[in-house]
Amino acid sequence: MAFKTKLFINGAWVDPIKGGSFTLYNPATGEVLTSCANATAEDVDIAVKAAKASLYSSNWGYSSTGSKRALVLRNLGSIISSRKNELARLDSLDMGKPLREALADMNDAIDACEHFAQLAEEQDKNQFEQINNNTTDFVTRIVHEPVGVVGAITPWNYPFLMGIWKVVPAIAAGNFIKVVFKLF
Repeated sequence: MAFKTKLFINGAWVDPIKGGSFTLYNPATGEVLTSCANATAEDVDIAVKAAKASLYSSNWGYSSTGSKRALVLRNLGSIISSRKNELARLDSLDMGKPLREALADMNDAIDACEHFAQLAEEQDKNQFEQINNNTTDFVTRIVHEPVGVVGAITPWNYPFLMGIWKVVPAIAAGNFIKVVFKLF
C-alpha cells in the first residue's frame, strides 16, 4: 500500500527542497502506510510567496467572487463524495479509528463544503452595499475580501476532517492556504 507523496505548491506536485519525508504507520498493526513528503521552512516560504502572488491574480483572491469560490467548494465536496469510501478507509488506517466514524467524518466534510459554498454565495449579495451611517461626511460600504495567506495545522485525531474545517472556510473567503496535515 505504501506510495510516496509530494507537496502541492503553486498548482503543482513537487518534491520537498531538502527531499525529506516521514513515515506513517497503521497504529493497529505497525504496518507502513506511506512515506509523506516533509516540508521545511524553505518549502513553506515558496508556498507563501506563490499564495501571496495569487491574491492579486485574475483567478482568485481579490478578484474572485463568492459564486466562483462556491463552485470550487462544491467541486471539492463532489470529489470527496465520489471517493468517500476510499478516503474513509485511508483515514481509518492512518488514525486507527473505526471505519464507521471515518465515514461519518467524510459526510461532515461534504456538508462543510456545501455550507461554506452557501456562505460564499451570500457574500456576493451584499458586496459593496452602502450602509446608512447618518452622515454625509463619508460613505460606509460592506466589502468582503480575503485577508491573505492562511496557515493551518491539523491535529492527529481528526486529520482529514480538521483539515477540511480549516481549509474550506478560508477558500470560501478567497484566501490561500498553507496547510500541514496528513493526507494520502
